[in-house]
Amino acid sequence: MRVKKSFICSIVLIILISSLFAQASTSLTEQMIKKRITAIEKNIQKVKVELEQKTSMGFNVEQEKVLNNLLLAESFLTEADEYLLRDDLFEAELRVVFAENMLQKSLVFLSTTPVVEGRVISIDANTLSQKAINNKISDLVEEVASTNFNTIFVEVIRGDGYSVYPSAFQLQADELKGKDPLKELVEQAKLHDIDVFPWLKVFFASSNGTPGPILEKHPEWTALDRNGYGYEKAGLAWFSPAHPEARDFIYNSVMELFELYDFSGCQLDYVRYPVNLTEDNDFSYDLYSRELFKTFYGVDPLDIPYYPYGLRVQPDYQRGDHGSLYVSWLAFREELVSSMVGRISIGLREKTPDLPISAGIITALWGGGTIQQAWFRQQKWPDWLERHFVNFLSPMIYQDDSSVVDREVQAIASIAKGQALQYPSLGVYVMKNPYQLIEQIDIVRKNNIAGMRVFAYPHLQEEHFRALKEGPFREKAFPPHRDPLKAAILRVEELMTIFSDEEDLALLYRDLQRVPQEHGSLRYISLQRAIKRTERLIDHKNPRIDYEMEYVKSYLDALLYWERPYK
Repeated sequence: MRVKKSFICSIVLIILISSLFAQASTSLTEQMIKKRITAIEKNIQKVKVELEQKTSMGFNVEQEKVLNNLLLAESFLTEADEYLLRDDLFEAELRVVFAENMLQKSLVFLSTTPVVEGRVISIDANTLSQKAINNKISDLVEEVASTNFNTIFVEVIRGDGYSVYPSAFQLQADELKGKDPLKELVEQAKLHDIDVFPWLKVFFASSNGTPGPILEKHPEWTALDRNGYGYEKAGLAWFSPAHPEARDFIYNSVMELFELYDFSGCQLDYVRYPVNLTEDNDFSYDLYSRELFKTFYGVDPLDIPYYPYGLRVQPDYQRGDHGSLYVSWLAFREELVSSMVGRISIGLREKTPDLPISAGIITALWGGGTIQQAWFRQQKWPDWLERHFVNFLSPMIYQDDSSVVDREVQAIASIAKGQALQYPSLGVYVMKNPYQLIEQIDIVRKNNIAGMRVFAYPHLQEEHFRALKEGPFREKAFPPHRDPLKAAILRVEELMTIFSDEEDLALLYRDLQRVPQEHGSLRYISLQRAIKRTERLIDHKNPRIDYEMEYVKSYLDALLYWERPYK
């Protein structure tokens, strides 16, 4: 009881000031409160069932803390019922909010903490700039490391279009002259065994309502809409994917980055045409794009009828639904994007053949078809997998509705067909509280997805970091992009400590250890053998083994596909 009273004293003022006065109004009714009580009671039972399932499967969860929080939640609900009998709706609702808080905290401690998982945090260029100016980059990396993130996607171009690093191609921000924030970030990250990918906004020029420093010098490189306007609705300016000089500039900037810094991989973003999700518009009708298309098809794209957004994102929409000429204009622009992805990928892998390359891709956040939303922005990413340009996907699923996250990670996995691993990007900035992040991470794991990206550092509060450290990230994890074969071995090793008498696990472990490191037919055949044994284990009727084998198979399927050019 003393603990409970202490808890109430510590949070009652915050809740009263920040939320309860807003919630407790003349419209509050007994029926509304009873409905919330019923919902909480149902969710408490769900948590208890899931706790039993996870403990029976051998997962390491904070069982005692889960039960203690559920006990407090139930106690607060009892008090809420008592206040309802006295017609004290305000005090009843206060106890309901306490119960909801305890239920949410129980979800933190219910989280598992796998030995293998990609845990990416996006750090924006403005944050990096400020940390560099204040000599706080080491503190930034320490905060990331202490939360057990294992990968950083760092933005290298700011919203004003200036770079955070000294460059022969990009223009570095004046206040950063004499500093190299990227160099310091990479060096500090290596001390903590954290991988760093440059977060490259490929066709992006600026987001502050100006062309940015590069397009100010080269206005002919600007992507234009049908009316000749050089900004999409949110005020972003973009490079035209068609202009050869703009393409050379982008490519040379990327190659320079990898000459200057020891990155662990590459994150490609803004690899699409500049259409904002809230507008019905089309790009790019710059002179070079129009003339190039006319060279191939004899028609100016401005003379091709425009078909509205609402028609082209429906799940049943097919690319040829508006005739040959329109789909040719679509395919023309898709190839301009895809060929830029390919040029960067081929260039990077000439230097580092097995470099992990990830792409941020569009999803159906507000409905429509997942692939249709990508087509609308000329982002035909399945081709990038088929052509071995990228081997990781980071779909942007910025929603507070967890069912959308569930739907989209499944849709992306279905379209990718085992050809890539997936790190969905979860948008903290649209979430109402830190517990939604915990819930979405759990959804990602239930779908056997390789990892997740938390977007982004500026939106993370102390409560987010604490929830991650106490819950899903309380132990370190190996990132599968670093070595998918090792990731598979680590998961099997953990299973062998739990189910030491399972001979098939030992045989799979032996097969994985025998996979050669060198590319070639022997490696391909060895991976096939390991996959077949993994598939047999999935039918093992042991839920924990089945769960882990789905992960192992996803790593091996991707590896096998990546190995095809060498077989």
